Amino acid sequence: MIDTQMKKLLHSIVEHRASDLHLHADTEPHMRVEGKLRPMPGFEVMSANYLKDTCYSIIDDDSQKEFEDTNELDFAISVEGIGRFRGNLYKNMGNIAAAFRII
Repeated sequence: MIDTQMKKLLHSIVEHRASDLHLHADTEPHMRVEGKLRPMPGFEVMSANYLKDTCYSIIDDDSQKEFEDTNELDFAISVEGIGRFRGNLYKNMGNIAAAFRII
């Protein structure tokens, strides 16, 4: 089941008419608006463990295993009442990172 924090993040990029959401460990979430990355207002720095838990809340066990085996995962999700998104999980300096694009 999708984490409440992830729902808030995805809802926020839709509200701000951003094209992308970028998540990296030990930094605040960023969104791309009019081609520029900007910190997302109202969101705090996400630790590596918290970010991993948040990202794992949107993928199933098989996808988690694939990510752990390959250090990269492309997928699509639909969040009721918010929208559809393409997601990419990857490793950045040994920690999980993620990018989401509204489709």
